Amino acid sequence: MRRIGQVNQIYGNDEALERLQRRDARFFNSCMMATALGAAVSDALEDGRVVSGVGGQYNFVAMGHALPAARSVLMFRALREAHGRTASNVRWNYGHTTIPRHLRDVYINEYGIADLRHANDEDCVVAMAGITDARWQAELLETAKAARKLRADFHAPSSWQRNTPVACARPQRRSAPTAPCRTTRWAATSPPSNSASSARWPGCRRTRPPRPPGCARCCRRWPVRRRRTRRSWNAWTCARARGLAAGAPARPWPGPDRARPLIRRPLPPSSLHTRSHTGSPA
Repeated sequence: MRRIGQVNQIYGNDEALERLQRRDARFFNSCMMATALGAAVSDALEDGRVVSGVGGQYNFVAMGHALPAARSVLMFRALREAHGRTASNVRWNYGHTTIPRHLRDVYINEYGIADLRHANDEDCVVAMAGITDARWQAELLETAKAARKLRADFHAPSSWQRNTPVACARPQRRSAPTAPCRTTRWAATSPPSNSASSARWPGCRRTRPPRPPGCARCCRRWPVRRRRTRRSWNAWTCARARGLAAGAPARPWPGPDRARPLIRRPLPPSSLHTRSHTGSPA
């Protein structure tokens, strides 16, 4: 096992090696509360009661800022219930701080993600208010306006009103695909019909034939080992899809089990002459 000091920090040992081992690092930790300006409360309350030890949270947050292309992510619950009362975990200010505001980075709760890296105070307030429960958003924004951290004409978007436990528990609907689909490694066994499955997708130039049963196994029938084989497979799939759309009969893929016969071509006459050791024809 390694020492905690070697895992939690990059200083004191071989710093060059520690930086190489933590390339594009992502450090995830949890906290109890967060302020609108980016500070985090993780170990104690403002009256002095200690909930848990800090551990290596500060070290990991500091490494997220010290390493290039690294990020620090703090996760917390948007609401808390104590003594029959419900309160928001996004506060304007709190009497105890574990992670200071100058080390703010990314905050995540059940209402969304707030990216505070390289953001000013106004952008931090807007981002944290966007992941605050809808019942405490107005109070938070009014406090920020009174402290001159937010412009007076700012109005919360209507989408922020969906930050409620009821809307969070509701199943989310998937949006329709907008990116062009990639070439799939399967072929249809019948021409596509005029149904929705054969319609063109948004932004796609190819027609998607209906997916045959058991194509997950047929996709692995011929493993792709070379880039040239992948290109030939994609070209054959596109040609087959266009042919089926036009009503042409299906042609089998000439894979390894359908290898084409080797064509033997006659050798040129010049290669049929035998030569002596002196280089002259025999």
